[in-house]
Amino acid sequence: MNKCMSVCRTVALLLILILTFGFTVFAEPEEGGTEAPPTETVTQQQEEQPEAPNPEAQQNNKKSSNSNLASLSVVGKRQDGSSVEIQLSPEFKRSTRTYSISVPYDVVSLEINAVAADGKARIDIPQGYLTLDVGSNKSFVYVIAENGARRTYQINSVRASEETTVPVETVTAEPQTQAQPTTEPQTADNVTQTEAASTVPVEIESTHSVYYKLVIAFGAIGLILLVVAVVLFYRNKRLREGRF
Repeated sequence: MNKCMSVCRTVALLLILILTFGFTVFAEPEEGGTEAPPTETVTQQQEEQPEAPNPEAQQNNKKSSNSNLASLSVVGKRQDGSSVEIQLSPEFKRSTRTYSISVPYDVVSLEINAVAADGKARIDIPQGYLTLDVGSNKSFVYVIAENGARRTYQINSVRASEETTVPVETVTAEPQTQAQPTTEPQTADNVTQTEAASTVPVEIESTHSVYYKLVIAFGAIGLILLVVAVVLFYRNKRLREGRF
């Protein structure tokens, strides 16, 4: 009886151990399977996904960005409709964007001829900047590339002011009339100069002759007085010797 009880207890203990072990082993996978994956991990995986290529952006990248000019020239327009070619300063270069020109007063407007380096580019020239005022003016040429890139070329122009001109006939006639001298004044001047030249030596010669005459006269008088004095001196001397 005691043996049966001990066997029953042993069997019961084994069953309890088996049930406990089985419950523990099979319960953990069920708990792990019921847990939901973290939300943050899913979000990070979505951010790391590569973006789909934009067809429009790829198409724009293929378009040309060339907004340069191949040539640029300027023609001046007069009021009567005639034209005159105007030189740019400095000479045209694709890399040079600013130019200067000088136009005469009779040029009232400009005609700008521009050719783009790329056939797909557009050229825009505002017409309002082509009419010229006296003094400083500015004109612009805009080049828009195929992809929308824009380049501006500027032309600074100076229109001269109106000048008043004197008739050529009046200017040339006056000097010719004044430049023709008459012979009479020249002859009179020559005669006067000749007379003056001849008169001065005559006066000098007459002055010298009078001076020489006076010298001779005074010399003669002095000599006579000297002779008289000598004669009187000897006469007085003889008279004194005769008395003694």
